[in-house]
Amino acid sequence: MSRRTAILCVALAIACGIQSTVIAADLRNVLGDYGLTSWGQKDGLNSSVIWSLAQDHDGYIWLGTDAGALRFDGVRFMPWDQIVSTLPANVSVRSIAVARDGAIFFGFAEPGGIARLRGTELTTYGVAEGLPEGGVTILFEDADGVTWAGNRAGLHHLVNEHWEKVGNGLPAGPLYSAYTDRAGNLFVGTPVGVFKRPSGDRDFRQEDDFDGQVRGVAEDAAGKLWLTDPIIGLRRVHEHPLSSQSIEKGRGSRLLRDRRGNLWVGTQGQGLWRVRPAIGSGSALVEKTTAATGFSDDGVTALLEDREGNIWAATLDGLNRLTPHKMTAVLNLGLVSSVDATPDGRVWIGTADAVIEFAGGDIQRRRDPKPLIGAPLGAMHADERGVLWIATNRNLLRFADSGDLVVPLAAPAPRQITSMTSDLNGGVWVYDLTQGLLRWNGGRFLPVALPDAVRKASVISSYSDRHGRAWFGLADGRVAVVESEARFTVYGPDQGLTAGPYRAIHEDQRNVIWLGGNSGLTRFDGHRFETLPARREFPVDSLTAIVDDEQGHLWLATEGEGIIRVHHVELGKALAKPTHAIRFSKYDKFDGFAGTPRWFGNRSAVRATDGKLWFVAGRGITVIDPDDLEEVQAARFPVRFEGIVADDRRFAATAGLALAPRTTRVEIDYTVLNLTTPLKTNFKYRLEGFDPDWIDAGTRRQAFYTNLPPRAYQFRVVASKNDGTWDEPGVTWAFTIRPMFYQTTGFMMAFAVGLVLAVGGAWRLHLRRVRKEFSLLIGERARLSREIHDTLLQSLFGVALQCDAVARDLSVSAPHLKDQFMRMRHDVEDDIREARQSIWNLRSPRLESNSLDAALREVGEHATASTQVTFAFELSGTPRQSNPDVDAQLLRIGREAVSNAVRHARANNIRMELSYTDREIVLSVRDDGIGFDVAKAASNGHYGLTSMQERAEAAGGTFKLESQPGRGTVVEAVAPHA
Repeated sequence: MSRRTAILCVALAIACGIQSTVIAADLRNVLGDYGLTSWGQKDGLNSSVIWSLAQDHDGYIWLGTDAGALRFDGVRFMPWDQIVSTLPANVSVRSIAVARDGAIFFGFAEPGGIARLRGTELTTYGVAEGLPEGGVTILFEDADGVTWAGNRAGLHHLVNEHWEKVGNGLPAGPLYSAYTDRAGNLFVGTPVGVFKRPSGDRDFRQEDDFDGQVRGVAEDAAGKLWLTDPIIGLRRVHEHPLSSQSIEKGRGSRLLRDRRGNLWVGTQGQGLWRVRPAIGSGSALVEKTTAATGFSDDGVTALLEDREGNIWAATLDGLNRLTPHKMTAVLNLGLVSSVDATPDGRVWIGTADAVIEFAGGDIQRRRDPKPLIGAPLGAMHADERGVLWIATNRNLLRFADSGDLVVPLAAPAPRQITSMTSDLNGGVWVYDLTQGLLRWNGGRFLPVALPDAVRKASVISSYSDRHGRAWFGLADGRVAVVESEARFTVYGPDQGLTAGPYRAIHEDQRNVIWLGGNSGLTRFDGHRFETLPARREFPVDSLTAIVDDEQGHLWLATEGEGIIRVHHVELGKALAKPTHAIRFSKYDKFDGFAGTPRWFGNRSAVRATDGKLWFVAGRGITVIDPDDLEEVQAARFPVRFEGIVADDRRFAATAGLALAPRTTRVEIDYTVLNLTTPLKTNFKYRLEGFDPDWIDAGTRRQAFYTNLPPRAYQFRVVASKNDGTWDEPGVTWAFTIRPMFYQTTGFMMAFAVGLVLAVGGAWRLHLRRVRKEFSLLIGERARLSREIHDTLLQSLFGVALQCDAVARDLSVSAPHLKDQFMRMRHDVEDDIREARQSIWNLRSPRLESNSLDAALREVGEHATASTQVTFAFELSGTPRQSNPDVDAQLLRIGREAVSNAVRHARANNIRMELSYTDREIVLSVRDDGIGFDVAKAASNGHYGLTSMQERAEAAGGTFKLESQPGRGTVVEAVAPHA
């Protein structure tokens, strides 16, 4: 419907004497002030039809559907039977109400019934509790805390866990809606009109004598009562306009008044309407959104305003959220390429083929576009004198109060101007793609030679500061500054300009120059350049515009992240300390920005004289009033744990939850109940004692783990705040995975004890076997010694005696034979001594009962017994406990040395010395015998000498032998204690 048609209809209505209160305005869509987001079955809804909406005390949105109720956190839908397992999975929920104590009531479709969920406790109500059969279409709690329910059997309230019917006067049949006004009066919409129960009364009476269906009831900000019906659409109580004369027709269903004083009408086929209150003597304005503009469906079934001011509309095909814009989008301007402001308050918008003026910076005072001769627009600039300069491919245009000036751009004048700025001397600097940098002096263009170092670099941006300096951003990342017509200064990476090329240059109120580049933000304080590089925590890459407000905030436009607002103090801290966590705010299309920031080589943002900020956007212009921009505090949205899924079984996130043994897969669900911009919240989490560091989850609201070992865990989650920092220290939830019986401490201890006992038993068995074998060995040694003693040794004694007898008999007759037999006797005695020594060795276990020194003394005394050799033993140092193997080897060496001296050395004296030091045992055996050649003895392979050396080495020590013919022998063995 056109504006002219609407005016004609109003005039016609007035002429007919009808006081029309609502007019239509199809020229404007409700989405101009709201951002629309829709969800359907593809987004997780288990049923496309939603009958009711409610918000609980935690902030969740509850949806009543034909497949049960759902809980929504702004991102995910969770069926109610996954929250409380005792809730039915498939039942049609037609109404929902939240009580002041946090309990949630659910009303069911035919045959009816109500369920109350308080925490995890479920209570059901039916006929036995006084609630008649019938689908429950009304559920609400009044100002006194009384819960009401309505169905075709009438209106009931809950008293002591029993439903009682209240009041008379209501007609039979279904009840559509109920509303309590600010005075406490209760209104009920029925098929035959609206009925009122005054505060304090028990009975109802019809309030409106217009006999027709009333679907919704609400009062406006002035306290006037409005009704919706399926014939008229929207009307005030007691008003009866004829349907043929109604300006706005529709099948009105649901009705809601928001905190801003708007009335929202949900219709059955005409989408959602917003009725803006009348101003003065004017009429209210109806704005619509329908399926044609992105709404999920034109049939609205439920309406809700949440605590953040969002409007939720349920339809027959999904859920919709309308979020009030924090900024104003100006659309239908064409392709906007630049914006600038003059000191007189005007804001100028440059499009592809026109210039649009907004008088006083007021979007409502928009002038008709001024078409450009020689379009398209190449460059636009507003100087300090209030003159607007525009360059096209044909003209240089000058708009000023003193008159407009058109400078034709005929050859050889520049024809491809892409950038423009001015100086305090009245000159205009332009950059032409073919002729380079030029200066217009009021009469002609004069070429300006850039320094040789940057002569071939093209200019991509230009700016004039308050000191009259002209700044030029070059395509190679450097910046050229001119303070006069002839003196240029070029700055580059060596001076700190490391984020170029720079497309945005701006001087703030403190006369600080800011330059926005492709990879960061650079500050020039008049002395030096400092660059703050872009990083994930502060995404200032691809900057296209910079502007500041009166509170000291810089507003940075980026191609990928939208608009970033940051205070200059925060930037100073970050430049002084690179690790500083910068606090900033970020805005994008969800906040009402008209698309994404755009840059076409001209100025893309400006602050008007009234303080409002204007930005070039993909779909037009976005206007921001910093004073009216409401910041939502992050503290309102703490992290919540929703539950845990362990091996496909869901559990509530109760404190100290213990999961079953052998749990292999764990999913932990968490959320933040920011219903307005949920996807702006980022998370990081850490399973303490398992994750070595924080895990960046982005916007994901689940953590997944597999094969966690059984033990107690602490899971910590931290959410990002609206200022770019993290809500430290976050929220922690403790849970446990129980071990199997063989993983418990008791089992481990029992196993350890059993293992020790088993090892001990095995050792005892082994020791018993070894002792038995040793006893057998000792017994065999004893047997051998007896056998040798009883056989060989006795035989040798017999031979010795026979030799004695024969020698006596031959002493006279054959003296030479006597000498021979005497020598045989001596040899037999030597054999007897050796046999005795062997018997002694067999019968004496190695150092079992004696110390080493005693055993060595005994060895020497036994070896020299029955001989003429004198044996001496000397002990020095303090005897110490040594390795038994070391003692055994030294004992064998000492015995061998003494035996050799007795048998072969013909010694008269043998001296044995045993010396103990801190680290070693030294055994020395000396004799005064005939000696021998050591080298010759070694080459002949003397077994006794080799055996002694091997025994010394086996003991971990050394062996030394010293001897010369005629000079005796010295045997020395040195071994460590251990």
